[in-house]
Amino acid sequence: MDTEYERRLSDSDIPHRLIISGIWELPFGHGRKFGAGWHKAVNVVLGGWQFQGIGQLQSGRPITMGDVYYNGDITKLKTSVKSSNIDGTVFDISGFYFTDAAVQTNGVVDAAKQRADPRIALQSHYRSLPSRFAQFRGDNLNLWDLSVSKNVAFTETIKLQLRGEFLNAFNTPNFANPNLTPNNSNFGKITGQNNLARNVQIGLRLVF
Repeated sequence: MDTEYERRLSDSDIPHRLIISGIWELPFGHGRKFGAGWHKAVNVVLGGWQFQGIGQLQSGRPITMGDVYYNGDITKLKTSVKSSNIDGTVFDISGFYFTDAAVQTNGVVDAAKQRADPRIALQSHYRSLPSRFAQFRGDNLNLWDLSVSKNVAFTETIKLQLRGEFLNAFNTPNFANPNLTPNNSNFGKITGQNNLARNVQIGLRLVF
């Protein structure tokens, strides 16, 4: 067994992360720039609106390869996660399999034999490459939570607030890491999602 320590990226390495948040109170209604003299009924409908948003943009985390055989080009070992290609592999898996006679049937490479080949899952070896690479990462995070609220003031101390919240407002998926077990038929494929689909919540709150 290799007794030397491995130098590699942390599994929580995130080189880029940006959070954007803000609240925009529309300038309409009593006490605002426009509509200060509106009739009370008009103000109830058109005044007191505000929009809020929180956006998270983040690089993907490094993916751990584990103890597997690999003879491909490290520079090409990159994930390409798009909603149009998740039914196939998201990175080149050809470098993880042998193609010699041991995995052939009648001279043709047999995928089932390749996956069952004990040589692809290493047991005792000297590691010459790190198990994580800077360019081989999971899906980036692009998440936006938006909300709109309407405030109705009955008195100076009693207010009614109607809120509509849109979590993952643009319904953007954050895909899970691809399957990294070479003897699995789903090797190289993404079969899950880390975040929830768009979630709409409506709430009513009385403040007094």
